[in-house]
Amino acid sequence: MSEKATRRGKRRGGRNMALDRHALPAQDLRRDQALQLPVIPRKGTQAIHTGALRILEEVGVQIDDEATRKDLLENHGCKQDEDGYVQIPAERVADALATVPDKVELFNRDGKRVVDTTASRPAYCAGHNCVNVLDFRTGDLRPGILQDLADTAAVCEALPHIDVACTLGYPTDIPAEEEALGSVNAMMDKTIKPIAFTAHDEIKAESIWDSMAQRIGGWQALGDHPCGLDLTGPVSPLKLGDELCRRLQLGARNNLPVVCYPAIFPGMAGPITLAGVLAQSAAETLAGIVVHQIAGPGA
Repeated sequence: MSEKATRRGKRRGGRNMALDRHALPAQDLRRDQALQLPVIPRKGTQAIHTGALRILEEVGVQIDDEATRKDLLENHGCKQDEDGYVQIPAERVADALATVPDKVELFNRDGKRVVDTTASRPAYCAGHNCVNVLDFRTGDLRPGILQDLADTAAVCEALPHIDVACTLGYPTDIPAEEEALGSVNAMMDKTIKPIAFTAHDEIKAESIWDSMAQRIGGWQALGDHPCGLDLTGPVSPLKLGDELCRRLQLGARNNLPVVCYPAIFPGMAGPITLAGVLAQSAAETLAGIVVHQIAGPGA
């Protein structure tokens, strides 16, 4: 064997030994043990958070909703630059983070808690917003219809490891203005599991929440045991649209969970670097949390 091959074998063997030192014995892996994938060290996450705070304070965000913008400027120490960006001081972000809950809980319509984001066991939600559906009966790829969502909900109900059902896509066999509420109602007919949904605006969001409330005993019962999750988010880069602000406020005032998550295309709607995209994403999410907590501290 050549000297080069010997060195390569030693390096590979040393690398395997290093991996083995960090491996958990099989008997140490319990069923209830949380499996975590630490990707960014704490020092890195702090740098991203610091960068996000700088973005909010020095650049700011566009806030389309006039009432929200006016409230931030007049009552919460924010400023507006000549380009219309609302600059949010770090102190205001810290205040929001101090009151926002550290977990999200979701319940099925029988009142049983099925999701707790602080639990060791991860929770799973079905996918959503598919443009087309692959028909398992015919093999055809086609636009979705309302029955597809009902079928998906029935499957989610039957699968023990799916905790949250979700609107599969956009049904094309009902009017567009009825799509959001119609989709959720079709799914609620087939599952009692919590449903993640896309409402498009605050009016449709309120109608969906109201439909859920009617099935479990009213808005108070819905706030105590939320069985839905409103999926919304900013328009990158750094823009909180009218409907986002109003849906965040609707959720906060009624103690209902809302997800404010960005969907950035690096190099198009944000920096090309991973660190830059993460900092911008964090800034957009933090701005949403500020708007949410001003409307309902602690919600």
